[in-house]
Amino acid sequence: MPRALTIYATLREDLTAAALTTLAGEVRTHYEALVVAQETNELIAVDLAEALCVRLEELLKMAHLLDPESRAHIVGASRYFVSSIDEKPDEDSCTGLDDDVAVFNHVVRLLGRDDLIITD
Repeated sequence: MPRALTIYATLREDLTAAALTTLAGEVRTHYEALVVAQETNELIAVDLAEALCVRLEELLKMAHLLDPESRAHIVGASRYFVSSIDEKPDEDSCTGLDDDVAVFNHVVRLLGRDDLIITD
C-alpha cells in the first residue's frame, strides 16, 4: 500500500463547496460504471464499491464544515477512488478495490472517524 498512499498524497487538495459537490458526482458515476462493468466481469467487488461510494459521499457532503487539511484528505481519497492511475485497477479482479479501501480507511482514521472504516 505505500504506492497507494504516495498516489493519494498527490491527489490531496482543498476544494470549494461547489467543487466538492462535483467530486461527489464523480464518485457516484464511478460506482455506477463499476456496477455496469460487473455485468461482464463478475469479479468486480461492487459491494466494496458501494461502501466506498456511500461513505465518500457522506464525507464530501459535510467536508465544507471541516478544516482545509481534513477536506484535502477527503478529496484525496475521493480522487483516488475515481482515478484510473491507482495501485490496482478497480475493474481487474476481486481485489481491484483493496487499495482504494486501504486509502479510504487511512483517511477516516486521520479524521477520527473510525465508525466509517470498511472491514470487508
